[in-house]
Amino acid sequence: MLAQGLGNGRAFGPTIGDIVGAAAAPVVSTEGSESAFAITRLAGPAPVGRTARLPADDAWIIALQLAGTDIDLWAGGRRVDVENNTGAAIFLDLAEQPAAVLRGRFDSIHFYLPRQALEAAAICDEVRRPPSLRFPCAEVYSAKLQAIGRLLLPALNSPPYANQLFLDWVGAVFFDQLRAICGEDRGRGARTSGGLAGWQVRLACELIQENLDGELTVTAMARACGLSRSYFVRAFSISTGLPPHQWLLFARVERAKELLRKTRQPLAEVAQSCGFVDQSHFTRVFSQVTGHSPGRWQRVWHA
Repeated sequence: MLAQGLGNGRAFGPTIGDIVGAAAAPVVSTEGSESAFAITRLAGPAPVGRTARLPADDAWIIALQLAGTDIDLWAGGRRVDVENNTGAAIFLDLAEQPAAVLRGRFDSIHFYLPRQALEAAAICDEVRRPPSLRFPCAEVYSAKLQAIGRLLLPALNSPPYANQLFLDWVGAVFFDQLRAICGEDRGRGARTSGGLAGWQVRLACELIQENLDGELTVTAMARACGLSRSYFVRAFSISTGLPPHQWLLFARVERAKELLRKTRQPLAEVAQSCGFVDQSHFTRVFSQVTGHSPGRWQRVWHA
């Protein structure tokens, strides 16, 4: 399901997948009419000949290359010089309707970033001036951007498992790195050296426990704590040792343990009550955290 504010026919998901001839184009997106953005994985054999131009839009694509590809790239009617090696991040202005010739197999993660999403992120992160969207060059190599991209692979392999808390956290970290690459103001978050106050930790954790479905956003948590989003992301991790979306998984498991101890509910019902997508998702996460399956945990407590 596409987030409110992201319509059909834009350069993400099946639209861009069809243009480049991808075997599949799994996509995840954030919620919110103004701050929504989408992330697509494109992989497969190269298309024959030159691709069609991407749809014109007031947006950017940042393509993180998981595998190097021999490519000829055009944008705005001119040839763009890129090496496109593994680890590259290619910046494409959709106003210039880029097109390409790809030779050989390709594998990349594409961030579709509308201008309004970048502007909304600047407000959430209390950046003093809006982003210019003027990136230093068409191609950069950033280990941090690549790390963010690879964190998304499990979600792109199984999009229903990608909750909004995780995607909003990804957005906060990704936008912060873009501002660093562009040499722009990164807001108060870049200067964080301490954690949250005690009451802020308690409030943030309570909000997660009250929203185990994962639809809570980092933006909402930061606002409740009276902080910018980028500041909150860093301070929460300093205080708890985990980013918010990982704390959510542990909170779900703790709630599941309580239900398994106190009730004989079927595992599918426990999974639903604790915010997991399904019983398979529940079993996998619970086993990873505890070292035991939820079924075995329940049997031991009721033996």
